[in-house]
Amino acid sequence: MKKLIPVFLLFFSIHTLTAQIDWSVNLGGGVTYLEDVFGDYPWPHYTGGAMFQAGTSISSLFMKEGMVGWEAGVNIITSGYYLVPDKDMNGSSTGINWDYANRTSHRDWYVQVPVSFSFNMFEGTGFLLGARINRRLTNINRYTDSFPKWIPAAHLGVFTHISPRIRLDATAFMDLTKRLDIKNPLSKGLREYGDSLNIRYTLK
Repeated sequence: MKKLIPVFLLFFSIHTLTAQIDWSVNLGGGVTYLEDVFGDYPWPHYTGGAMFQAGTSISSLFMKEGMVGWEAGVNIITSGYYLVPDKDMNGSSTGINWDYANRTSHRDWYVQVPVSFSFNMFEGTGFLLGARINRRLTNINRYTDSFPKWIPAAHLGVFTHISPRIRLDATAFMDLTKRLDIKNPLSKGLREYGDSLNIRYTLK
């Protein structure tokens, strides 16, 4: 791995001399869910909540006038969910009487570092494919040690340029690892997934 670092730095130095790097800021929001996506265990039960993000990024094309590029950034993220209790507390996986009227709100804060490949397919409109790492900032006593501080995720999106400087992004994302572990053989752990809509403005 250490041998690859000088190669990467050399590539990046040459790339910055031959391609334009744009600096942008972004602002947006969406909705997030916390669910046992790959399991079959109903506890705990969360409903979706609002997510907001703001950040900055740099981006460029791999080749001048090319279609494929890259972008990397740093965002501040806050995502929320609603924990829904069972009215009867019967512990049954069927016929649960969820008490949506008494749901409780939970909100977490993260620093997020996304890295993406961009594919400019249709004159200003294209696709994004990449990964992101979320670093939890909130000190949450309600979670056990199984709730990790570092959470990798993947994302897929589409974008379109409203003007040369303004771009609209619509992105879907999901955790790659468990965000909250459930000690039950029917559970695969809770993962966050959702979608967002963001406005990106190029400063330079």
